[in-house]
Amino acid sequence: MENLELVMKDISDFERIKNESRALPVISAQAKDLFRKAMPEILRLVNEKFQLQSQFEVKAPEPEAMNFIQDAHRHLADLLLGIYENNLFEKLVDEFLWYVSVFTSRGFKKDYFEKMLEGWIFAIHALIKPPESGELTRPLNWIVRRLPVFIEAGGEEKPAITAEQERLLSLLLDKKRSETWEFVRSFFEKEPSVERVYFDLLIPVLIRVGKLWEINEIGVAG
Repeated sequence: MENLELVMKDISDFERIKNESRALPVISAQAKDLFRKAMPEILRLVNEKFQLQSQFEVKAPEPEAMNFIQDAHRHLADLLLGIYENNLFEKLVDEFLWYVSVFTSRGFKKDYFEKMLEGWIFAIHALIKPPESGELTRPLNWIVRRLPVFIEAGGEEKPAITAEQERLLSLLLDKKRSETWEFVRSFFEKEPSVERVYFDLLIPVLIRVGKLWEINEIGVAG
C-alpha cells in the first residue's frame, strides 16, 4: 500500500507540473530566430563548459561517457528548437523526463542535470541578448526549480502510453513495416498535424522503446 501511495503521489506531482507547463509564455518570433541561428554555438559552449567543469571533479566522466553526454546534448538542442518553434512546453516535460530516465539508468546523479541545465542557461545568455535570452531560458529555469520531481518520476520503469501508442509499439517490435505505415497514416488522418503525430504518437512510443532497451527487454535491433 505504501508503494502504491508513493506511485500515485509521483503521478500527481508529474501531472501537476505538466499542467503548469501549458501556462508558460510563448516564445517570440525574434527569440526563435536568434536561437535557431545561435544553436550550433550554444551547443559548442554547453559542451565546452561541461568538459571544463568535469576536469575539476574528483572523478571526471570517462571518454565514452562524455561522448554519450555530447550526443544527448545534441538531441536536447534539436528538442529545444522544436519546442520553441511550436510553443509545446508540455512536450518539453515529457521529453525531459525521458532524458532524466536515460541518464539515471546509467548512473548519472542530480548534480549532472543541474550542471547541464546551468550550462544551457549560461550559453544562451552568453550568446543572445535580453530580452530574448530571458524568453529562451525561462522554460529551463522552470525545469530547474522542479528538477526533484523529474528525477523521482524518471525512476519509474515504464511510462504510461495510450492504446494507440501501444498498438504502434507492438507493430514496430513485430517488424510489421507495412502495417506500421498504415497505422501512422490512419492516425494522421484523424489528427492532420505533423506536430501531433510526432509528439502524441511517435515520441511516446520511442520513449517506451528506449525504456525497454534500458531494462534489457529488447536489443539494439529490436
